[in-house]
Amino acid sequence: ITLDNINTSGGKSTAIGNHAGGNAGNITLTANKTSGFKFITINEDISAVGGAGVGTGAKGANGTNALIFLNTQIAGRVDINASNFLSSNVSITGSGADDTLKITNGNNSWEVTGSNIGTVKSADNADTDAAKISFNGIANIIGGSGADNFEIKSGGAIKLINGGAGPGNNSLTRWDLANTWDINGSNQGSIKQGNTQYVQFTNIQDLVGGIANDTFEFSAAASAITGSIDGGGGLGANSLRGRNAASTWTITGVDKGNIKLTQ
Repeated sequence: ITLDNINTSGGKSTAIGNHAGGNAGNITLTANKTSGFKFITINEDISAVGGAGVGTGAKGANGTNALIFLNTQIAGRVDINASNFLSSNVSITGSGADDTLKITNGNNSWEVTGSNIGTVKSADNADTDAAKISFNGIANIIGGSGADNFEIKSGGAIKLINGGAGPGNNSLTRWDLANTWDINGSNQGSIKQGNTQYVQFTNIQDLVGGIANDTFEFSAAASAITGSIDGGGGLGANSLRGRNAASTWTITGVDKGNIKLTQ
């Protein structure tokens, strides 16, 4: 399914006097296949905004927007390719079959609040009522051309976070537990607590720990973080383990410095 614009916004009354704006319609788009792969692509916008009132008339009610994947045997993917973030809130429900959500453009803030559950909104819009996308049952999330910030909240876990291939630095923050960050490639790795893995990540240039003890370990010959590692603001003692290669560690201040391969 590929769509450019979905618009069910309410209209503004043209009558003289005090009149409420028109209510927006509701949007539900369901993808269900018995074979192959399920795709939903939105190239421009989803808008279901209530119309403006006239005089003292109230604004019309916003609509609800839902994208739903069915059939737990067939994986699905939603690509939001809009040049700007969506105009209205959207909920996306995965089928539990390794579904994926990608936001192609812009600087976006992602929060993972439960198991394959979370939200994403524009990082450039500070309005508390700004539109956001809520997702549930989505195992893989992918950033785009801008700088994406991913934050795993208490109780959050997801299979894969891909920061995207844009020129900006993407960041990943993990709050709450004593975490082990296994950096096993260039800007990629995983986060674990004991034997429990919370996420795999790739295309992440900046890592930020949480309130407990964080261990950052370069475990492979190709391990590297091209941005920065911040242990976080907790009271714990964070640690950093270099990879098995000749390296130069330069301490530039209290609890900070850099690591470079020895040439």
